[in-house]
Amino acid sequence: MVDNSGSVNRFGKSYIDECSEALKRYDKNGDGSVTLDEFFSQSIFGSEKFDKKAKDIMTQYAGSEGKVSAEVYAEWLNSNEYQQVLDDYHSSKEFSEIEMGWVDNAHIQDGQTTKGEVKVDLLNRLPDGVDGSKMEALIDKYAGEDGVFTTEEYTNLKNDPEFKAFLKAHDIQLGTGNYTNNNGNGGNNIGIGSNAFNFNFNNFNMNNFFNNFNMNNFFNNFLSMLMNSWNTMFR
Repeated sequence: MVDNSGSVNRFGKSYIDECSEALKRYDKNGDGSVTLDEFFSQSIFGSEKFDKKAKDIMTQYAGSEGKVSAEVYAEWLNSNEYQQVLDDYHSSKEFSEIEMGWVDNAHIQDGQTTKGEVKVDLLNRLPDGVDGSKMEALIDKYAGEDGVFTTEEYTNLKNDPEFKAFLKAHDIQLGTGNYTNNNGNGGNNIGIGSNAFNFNFNNFNMNNFFNNFNMNNFFNNFLSMLMNSWNTMFR
């Protein structure tokens, strides 16, 4: 079992509190605690191989009790072992297929991922002043003569050391729709800290989003905004 006693000091109380809040959705039986089985009742990566790697690491942090506390969750998310699993996953063909779909959906949805779409996606995410010409040349190189990526070609591009280092340096996740808007942040820090982005993104539940969306509140807020604007204009 990994020692989690210093988690609050390492990550801060607010971070641990956010972890605790995030874990509530995994508490299937409502007993106030989350077991390993509850936590992994849904696939994280959509891949049995990578899910097993993630669970094996979590098991080390959870110990003999098999409970996923906020401290365990924080340590797991930020562990070097889990970060390596994320890196391996993002380098895999499985993830290439997903990301190619994101890129395609963000542009012309024709079931193909072209070098032009990948270039546009990359350039839209670059902060001001960053030269992406070398990356464009790499995209041309790996796309081949027809300009359309196969899964293998796209995986090779993503695993090119120079391309991979460039994406990491500028916090870029292709195809997600989170453009930098020239602020250099990449828009990828979704969830509990920057290390949680990939985990939470892959676990995003669209049904839960719409179930929690309150249309009445939306329209009430919208009408209130219009009234405030009206009153400001005609005072």
